[in-house]
Amino acid sequence: MFKPITMHMREWLQRDKYTLGFILGLLIPVPTSFMIIVIVSLLQKNFNILENVRQINLLLLGIAFNLVAMRYYLVNLKFYKTGQALLVTSAILVLLFFLFLKNSNFTFPI
Repeated sequence: MFKPITMHMREWLQRDKYTLGFILGLLIPVPTSFMIIVIVSLLQKNFNILENVRQINLLLLGIAFNLVAMRYYLVNLKFYKTGQALLVTSAILVLLFFLFLKNSNFTFPI
């Protein structure tokens, strides 16, 4: 009668749609960037390593995690629309980073 929410999510993620690729391309970098920033901040404060790494540059690593999702959708599932949308979204995010954030002095309050 009622399916668990994991079944709905699995069905929703197993589609070949451009909108899914754009949504994933925007959602994946946010938590991964913040996890990387927290880990690097802890390393900087506690062990005095990676002191020259700026937090804003770690956003690029979060965007790089889109490549893992893109490979999964293109190679494993053969969902080319979703993979192409992930690629386009990643390229746009990298372009926006270099246009607006590369030389900024923004730091996260961690």
